[in-house]
Amino acid sequence: MVAEIHSHGKGHPPKVVEGRVHRKTKVLSCKMGNTAGGIISPTLANITLDGLEGMLTKHFGSKDSKKRKSSSVHLIRYADDFIITSKTKEILAEKVMPLLEAFLSERGLTLSKEKTSMTHVKEGFDFLSQNVRKYKTSLIIKPSKSSIKNLLNRVRDEIKKNRAQTQAHLIDLLNPLIRGWGNYHKSVCARKTFEKVDHEIFQALWRWSKRRHPNKGLRWIKDKYFKIHGRQSWCFVSKLKYKNKNSVELKKLFKTTSLPIRRHRKIIAQANPFDKEWSRYFAERARKYTMSFETSNNHSFPSHLIAKGL
Repeated sequence: MVAEIHSHGKGHPPKVVEGRVHRKTKVLSCKMGNTAGGIISPTLANITLDGLEGMLTKHFGSKDSKKRKSSSVHLIRYADDFIITSKTKEILAEKVMPLLEAFLSERGLTLSKEKTSMTHVKEGFDFLSQNVRKYKTSLIIKPSKSSIKNLLNRVRDEIKKNRAQTQAHLIDLLNPLIRGWGNYHKSVCARKTFEKVDHEIFQALWRWSKRRHPNKGLRWIKDKYFKIHGRQSWCFVSKLKYKNKNSVELKKLFKTTSLPIRRHRKIIAQANPFDKEWSRYFAERARKYTMSFETSNNHSFPSHLIAKGL
């Protein structure tokens, strides 16, 4: 069973969050607050929710202990969004939830009833714009339907708003949206989703192209806007000619299917990018991530820093 917990996120009316600073002997009230959703909100959430894992460890044992394995209570958190797993719904409802509510109450927080749910992993749930679901014996993570819908709606809106703009300008507007969304999801099972997204964007651009030239034939429209680029055909490509430089610049619409699917490698918990002792670790990690093949892990990192392999 999985309990999915959220606080309010984007799309909600901005609120000012006021808090209290707890010290050993005094509680200092803060008169000034921070707008929810501001750039400092994730940091404040991390500070406020720090200790949640320790609370679970205190009641359900350490991570690899028999007591923890018997309940399978685990926490996955990103800022103020987190999920807690357990073997049964009863453990979540009767043991975990009271502890969680008490932990949040001490910090002046409450669970969002609208966004908090309990569901079986075989039914699946959305977390951080991705869908997590177990199919028979395999746990599959892929982009959520709402995330796909939001991207396509944004792309279609940009295309509609820029009917009279040049092809190059439209490409400049769409590429950051498509590339950013694709990079976020390229570490999960997203190949079929990428193919679907590229197809839907192509259909929207094909309609945009035909609308601009209602009196032209389909072949003429295809030759003007969709060209062969490398080994790929039907690429949305714009040619910009510069008279002064006597050169031609090609602008191509980014395709999510051009991104390789690569699984994310967890970073060692003790690793700190601001600590010079770990500089070699992060340099090696970055090198391995960019290479298409694996190399050996026999490197001499400080022995007291090693927890797990790369």
